[in-house]
Amino acid sequence: MTYGDDMSHAHQARIMARAFKYWSDAAPRLNFANTNNIGAADFRISFGRRTHAGVSGERQCGHPFDGPGRVLAHAYFPSDGRIHFDNDERYTETGASSGWWFWKKESQSLLYVAVHEIGHALGLKHSNVKGAVMWPTANKGAPTLHSDDINGIRSLYG
Repeated sequence: MTYGDDMSHAHQARIMARAFKYWSDAAPRLNFANTNNIGAADFRISFGRRTHAGVSGERQCGHPFDGPGRVLAHAYFPSDGRIHFDNDERYTETGASSGWWFWKKESQSLLYVAVHEIGHALGLKHSNVKGAVMWPTANKGAPTLHSDDINGIRSLYG
C-alpha cells in the first residue's frame, strides 16, 4: 500500500482495514489479511496523481485521474486487484463539507470511497439503487451497506 498526503499512514491503514471489514461482515466467507508481500497480495492500494502507477513494480495505469473533483478513485476486477485513489483529492476519514478545511471546502470520505472501490475489486458493479454504497456517486460520512450491496456481495461469495 502507498499512502495519501492527508492523514498519517497508520490512520489510513486503519481506515482501509475497516473498509475491508464492511465486506467480510456482509459475506463471512470473505477473509482479508494484510501482507507486505506485494507478489502475494490479492489487492494493491495506492494513491497517485493524474497519470500514475500503483505500488512498487506496477505498470503505468491506463486511466489517469482528473485532479480535484469528479473521479475520486478506481479499482480493477478480477484480473489484478488494483485500487487507486486520486491524491489530488482532499481525504478525511468520513469527509466534510466546508468548515475548517479553509484551503479546500470539500473533503472526501476515504472510508466511503474505499468501501465502494473494494466492492468493485471484489466484482461488484455500480448499483442502480440510490443509497447503496455501490451507487455511482460517493457520499459523506461512514457508509452503511444497503441490502442491494449485501445481496450483491453474497451472490458472489455466499
